[in-house]
Amino acid sequence: PGNEHFRDRVEYTTIVKYYFGRRWYIASQIGLNGALQSLNTISIAQSAQVVDNAVALLFGKTCALNFTPFRNVWTDDAGVRHPIAGSDHFLSCFDTHDLSTGNAWGCHVVFSIGFA
Repeated sequence: PGNEHFRDRVEYTTIVKYYFGRRWYIASQIGLNGALQSLNTISIAQSAQVVDNAVALLFGKTCALNFTPFRNVWTDDAGVRHPIAGSDHFLSCFDTHDLSTGNAWGCHVVFSIGFA
């Protein structure tokens, strides 16, 4: 609206403000910035996982500081529960390519080599 010759910079939230008012403009700013922050967070986590996988491929294992060291348990197809090695250690190392017996860092807060 009012920008027929494309002289002004008009963004998504500007359009929301024009058509829906200031309240929805603020709500759309919060929603848009929240979505962008979520995207940043998951991109950092995925990049750390890729680097951890590369380290495990080169050296056989990757390591991390485990800030929530509780025992993870893996249940096989027969219903037998198996403790996952390294899940209850503050410093744990495992091969991220071999998850046949579970992920030692699943549901844990870790500071891994890939994140560093």
